[in-house]
This record gives sequence, structure tokens and C-alpha cells, in this order.
Amino acid sequence: MEGQTRFIFITTPPEPLLSELEAFRRELSLISGSRGALAYPPHITLRTGAILPHAEIPSFINGLRDHLRDASAAPIETAGHHFTEYHSGGVKKHILYYAIKLNRELMDLHRHLLEYRPFIKGQQAEYQPHLTLLFDDLSPEAHALLQQDSAITARLKNNECSWICEHLGLYHKTGDSWTLFERLELA
Repeated sequence: MEGQTRFIFITTPPEPLLSELEAFRRELSLISGSRGALAYPPHITLRTGAILPHAEIPSFINGLRDHLRDASAAPIETAGHHFTEYHSGGVKKHILYYAIKLNRELMDLHRHLLEYRPFIKGQQAEYQPHLTLLFDDLSPEAHALLQQDSAITARLKNNECSWICEHLGLYHKTGDSWTLFERLELA
């Protein structure tokens, strides 16, 4: 049987913001003991992913590159941090993230990417962009502790950020991390 690759469609902030956010996430990880979010770079998911046979990867990427010729860069701006819960596989989990302000350009980019349908993985009914700081293995105790720590909440407010999304990154899982497979520039 031919192998398959799963891709996620994300964008990462430019440097030095990317390194600053990564350092902040690592610090939060040390405090909380949560490491799940560190498998990914700091990012915004732009659409649901894709799973495709290895032999189809070159044509998939070329088709996506052609599709992106009609896509434009989009402003990204955080809109406050949130501590919340979610359910995955019937298990209650905890997450800390920055919400992302929805704007016309970001929604247009998201919709445009959803129009590229080959090998799509699942549906994405509602788009709620965010930048995850901690999730998945964040314990209820650490979740509560971080919420009550005034120094952490002050730093969360001070680390609000914005940038222009000028690329789409196709990331795939290698070992325990998601790594860049292809970077595609936006107009």
C-alpha cells in the first residue's frame, strides 16, 4: 500500500515575532508542564488539512500554488487571550490561546483556500482563528494556576501582536513535531 502524508495549512508570524512567541510558549510550558503545543510552531490555521498519497504531493502542491495566485495577503491581529475547555475524544481538555480578530481579508483567504478541494481532510464549518499557547496536555490544575497568576496574565496582555500573513505553510508530522514541508507565498 502506498504511503500517505497529512498536511496542515498554517501561517507563522515573521521573525523576530516567531522566536519571541516560541520563547514565551516554552516558558509557559515549563511553568505548566504542558508540552502539546510545542509540537507545532506558533501559528494560525488557515483551513482544514489534507491527506494525500505520496505520489500526489507534487501535483497537489503545484495545483495549490496555482490556486494561490488569486489569494492576497491578510492582516492578523490578536484579540485577547482566553483560558477555556474543549472536548476531544470524549475527554475534557484545557487550552490557552490568543483569539485572532476576524477581518475581511483573512476571511477571504480562508474561503479561497477552502475552494481548493483535492484530498481535503474533514469539514470546517466555522472558522475561529487563534494562536495556541498551551493545549491538549494542559492539566486542570495548571490551567487554574495560570489564570490566577497576575504576572502571567499581565505578560499575556503585553504579548498581544499583529503581522501580515504573506505565506501559507504546508506542515507535516515528522516524529513528534510538525515541520515545514513547503512554503507558498501570497500575492
